[in-house]
Amino acid sequence: MLKGSENTTQTGSTKAWLKTALVASALLLTGVKIFHQSGTSTEVTGDRKYIPYCRDDYEPLAPNVESKYFDKLEKILSDEEFKLDTANKLSGAVQIPTEIGDFYPVPRDDLEFYSEFFKLHDYLEKSFPLIHKHLKREKVNDVGLLYTWEGSDSSLKPVIFMAHQDVVLVNPVTVDEWKYPPYSGYYDGENVWGRGASDCKTTLIGELIAIEELLKDGFKPHRTVLLLFGFDEESGGEKGAKPLGKFVEERYGQDSIFSIFDEGMGILEVEPGLYAATPMTQEKGFANFEIKIAAPGGHSSAPPKHTNVGILSELVYRLESFSFDYVVSDTHPILSFYQCLADFSTTIDPGFRHIIKKAATSSKYRMEFVKALEVFNPAAALTFKTTQAIDMFHAGVKVNALPETGTVDINYRIGMHTTQQEMLDWITGVANDVAQNHGYNLTVSGDEVIYSKPGNTGTLDVNAYMRKDPSPRAPSYQDDDKVWDLIAGTVKDYFQNRVLKEEESAKVLVTINTMTANTDTSHLWNLTPHIYRFQGAIFPIEMLSYVHSVNERSPVANVQQIAGFIYQYVLNADETDFGF
Repeated sequence: MLKGSENTTQTGSTKAWLKTALVASALLLTGVKIFHQSGTSTEVTGDRKYIPYCRDDYEPLAPNVESKYFDKLEKILSDEEFKLDTANKLSGAVQIPTEIGDFYPVPRDDLEFYSEFFKLHDYLEKSFPLIHKHLKREKVNDVGLLYTWEGSDSSLKPVIFMAHQDVVLVNPVTVDEWKYPPYSGYYDGENVWGRGASDCKTTLIGELIAIEELLKDGFKPHRTVLLLFGFDEESGGEKGAKPLGKFVEERYGQDSIFSIFDEGMGILEVEPGLYAATPMTQEKGFANFEIKIAAPGGHSSAPPKHTNVGILSELVYRLESFSFDYVVSDTHPILSFYQCLADFSTTIDPGFRHIIKKAATSSKYRMEFVKALEVFNPAAALTFKTTQAIDMFHAGVKVNALPETGTVDINYRIGMHTTQQEMLDWITGVANDVAQNHGYNLTVSGDEVIYSKPGNTGTLDVNAYMRKDPSPRAPSYQDDDKVWDLIAGTVKDYFQNRVLKEEESAKVLVTINTMTANTDTSHLWNLTPHIYRFQGAIFPIEMLSYVHSVNERSPVANVQQIAGFIYQYVLNADETDFGF
């Protein structure tokens, strides 16, 4: 249900015990800003006696394989020559500018538009010869890539590893602000620099390296392995991941996949020696709306009381005056994440720890918890509510000509408790008030008439051009689930016993999290409930500040770690005796 209120007043000061931020506050946004949002309210749902929030006692799960596979894992993680080769592979991919904007053609209508993607396909073929020799590569909708490594046992559900080929556009105005040119793929000995280095060619190259190395080692899977690479994730995946998901579903059927991994958060060092693995088990919904206004123009010397710009601005003001409620359920992944840290971290302020632990069973304390997050980690607090961003506004062509048309584009990230239809109904309601106040007609998608009155000469139109409900919740520690236990055991062994083996006192927790953005997995919900947005690497916290921004870069070590994690997970998943 969509709930909220008009912003009218500023809230008061915070309590004295909220004097230090949680070390992991950079989980969703780097740079903690101390402020309190205005006019908000909180709804809490569900009280129960106990919530198991995370475990540090998962049994490390190593594959029962020959020593050569463990030697290869060591090489992937530690060999300098391997590191240089990995850097070169990522650098080469970054040098190919596979940009996608908000509006782009269907491939069959303009293949030339996708010429850089075809260059990337050729590059991957040259860089990973064994994959292209032994796996079946299919192009779905001309540009999407599906690789199939056929297993010997067709009764076992395949595993899917995802990434996307596309990158967001580089703003030409910012090119001079880059330390190295945005498509140079410059390698400084530790990082590869350039657009797409972290989002998401790190994951794409890491997954391919893992499979290439398994092929080198002579591994022959029982369980089929699928690699699925869309090409328009940054714009919703409608032409890339959606046809790919449909293609896989037609071939294998609904609920036919063992597990899916895609981009997401990885491992965070929340304090010295304490690490948290955070597979994202849910993602918020999204909706993009374009509101158009149209009315006769004229000379600016004879204006109406309100021009189209003024009326559209009033609508924007009305929308931004509304504050969506926080809704805090006792199973929300962010609450679970903080409850996990409260039990194991030594750096959390005692007052905050008390609130977090009480929030497990108390609606009152869940309200206190989200109020605390508003102050010390506002980005994390936003996962409990729907957010709104007015991103584009266009109107008018000349200063002495009344604007005949105008548009405003709005992006919503929809909270777990809301649907995209509720968002459409709400926006239409606000637009209806504005339209009637100014004697304008109102339509939805250009043809559904909401309000019309004889004599009206202007029209407002609400159009939702991309929208998706919040995702289902993937099974985790909250469930008795074999696949989750396999993932947690693999994470525990791989990071604690391999990646962090030099840190004898290192502790790796396995908990969950929420994706505030959206991924291509939104088009694969029919295939399995086991969808995890997780990259098997220890992320530098500062990485979050330059994704989609100037000086995007990725540590080569991240690519190596992702490759090693996929390598070990394939081996572990291949040995399961779950019967599926």
